[in-house]
Amino acid sequence: MCFRLLAAVKGPLSDEGVAHLALRHGLDVRSAEKGGVRFVEIAWGDCACSLYTRREGRERAVGFVADLLAQGAEVQLLLFSDGDEVDWTSGAPERVDLAAFQARGLQALPERRVALLA
Repeated sequence: MCFRLLAAVKGPLSDEGVAHLALRHGLDVRSAEKGGVRFVEIAWGDCACSLYTRREGRERAVGFVADLLAQGAEVQLLLFSDGDEVDWTSGAPERVDLAAFQARGLQALPERRVALLA
């Protein structure tokens, strides 16, 4: 079973801009835009497991998200495992303190619920 990390990024970045930021942090991303929101799958290799469990992975993920925010993007994150049921009807995103995300990385995120960094 693997972790997956998805981001909804609203702001001025193109696919190329997102890919450039990901490359700076040694991450693999796939993205697509719909209705002014860019949806991005973030990985280090095939999945997000190393982003969750390793210090270097935490630093890469936190740095990437920090760069997105610095570019003026609004970012919501969704962490889940293969086979998990995601509740898309749960309402408003859960607020996660940006300092907690910077310190703990993906471990600060709720699983299977959208997180808004604040």
